[in-house]
Amino acid sequence: MSKKTLGQLIHQLREKKGIGLRELGRKVDVTAISIANIENDRVKKPSPWLLKRIAAVLDYPSDILFAKAGMVDPDVEKVIIKRPTVVPDFLRAAKKLSIEQWTELKNQATKIQQSVITSKPLSPSDVPKILVVEDDPFQTAYLITVLSKLGISAIAISSAEEALSIMKSINVDCMLLDIHLGAGISGLSLMEEFRQQERYTDLPIIAITAYYGGGMQKELLEKGFTDYMQKPYKSIQLKDMLTQYGIT
Repeated sequence: MSKKTLGQLIHQLREKKGIGLRELGRKVDVTAISIANIENDRVKKPSPWLLKRIAAVLDYPSDILFAKAGMVDPDVEKVIIKRPTVVPDFLRAAKKLSIEQWTELKNQATKIQQSVITSKPLSPSDVPKILVVEDDPFQTAYLITVLSKLGISAIAISSAEEALSIMKSINVDCMLLDIHLGAGISGLSLMEEFRQQERYTDLPIIAITAYYGGGMQKELLEKGFTDYMQKPYKSIQLKDMLTQYGIT
């Protein structure tokens, strides 16, 4: 297997097919920015459903993409969990594996099964946590409700000033920042402040805005936002967005 990263491989396959970022995004139901983040290796482990869709559109074996991401196809994992020797036994006959190769595959399959059997329920510290900065109490309530249903804990505050005051004490997996926070520091300036901290350099920070024209989309991404959502949005859109960045 080549030393290309997942992102480099997808970029190469897309270019070979003559498919643009927007077109691929449209075909797999995500934004062009989401595809760009994968190709630039900002997202190293996309959601399984997204990898499968990308593989289908690019007409490329999904198992290779999963391997590049250090993941196992969920469908294969289900088979292994139920009967860990099924895959090695099949490959032994179909691919004429040596005894050593077959034994190694059996050991790997058994490890996958054991890792699932011995896994523990998520502790509070393992639950994904998101910082929500939104000055509209109704929007905040909606976000908290949706995130709660997704099993995600949220820290909700209404101003950039308050967010800056806790910047060094919080530990979150993602941020949802409203761009227009009323008087005071904007969501854009707040994001730039967070990006100056090393711990937040690669953290997914998603802009939420009701304004979309006038080149704002390009500005948000160039300034450092990972992605954006336009108001109003549906709960499934939020779920899909977070899934792309491994939050759900």
